[in-house]
Amino acid sequence: MNQLLLADKLLAAGAAVAGYTTRFLGSDYQKLSVVLNKPLCTISSLKQIHSPNVIEVTSPIGQELVEGDALITAKVDMVIGVRVADCLPILVYDKQSGYKAAIHAGWKGLVGGVIENTVTLLKQKGVFLNNCVVSLGPSICEHCFEVGPEVKEAFYNKFGDDTMATKGHGDRSYISLKKAAIRILSVAGVLPEAIESHLSCTYCQNELWPSFRRGDKFLRSFCYIG
Repeated sequence: MNQLLLADKLLAAGAAVAGYTTRFLGSDYQKLSVVLNKPLCTISSLKQIHSPNVIEVTSPIGQELVEGDALITAKVDMVIGVRVADCLPILVYDKQSGYKAAIHAGWKGLVGGVIENTVTLLKQKGVFLNNCVVSLGPSICEHCFEVGPEVKEAFYNKFGDDTMATKGHGDRSYISLKKAAIRILSVAGVLPEAIESHLSCTYCQNELWPSFRRGDKFLRSFCYIG
């Protein structure tokens, strides 16, 4: 039973732990603390609200108590993470400063600026984006994420073109969350070769990954770095 998918580029760069839990572990923090050999009190996560809000963790904040959709920390004894079930999880590691980030990028947060807000805060902390390694985790793929015209318009307004969308059924379109995230990260200064993109689709491979659109209302992957 595969419980974890590791973020290999981040681990190779020096992160102590980094990866994504499958549906067999989900966001069971007690079990994860055992698997990672980390005390439960060192694991921090958010009450996610599909916002652009970023929280810096300087001391433990517990699990799902503080509202927001991205976390950063430079603490060496902290594990931070976000929960997903189709949305795009993004993990960032700066091998120079040790700063880490975990981002929950659903379409609302992505369009709203959660990625830009995270990298802006990292820059304010002295992080150089060209030193960072990034991992894009399993999410709903561009062939399965069908949306209405209002979502397509939101992406057009953000990027100024239709490159994130392809034609769907009727007035609907398919959107690529990963393509959108890579564009934002590249503009911010992350090197293309430093971006790891896992191709697993939560909707196509629901037997392995939680998918809200497949009916997983409460089960979530936990996407973590520490």
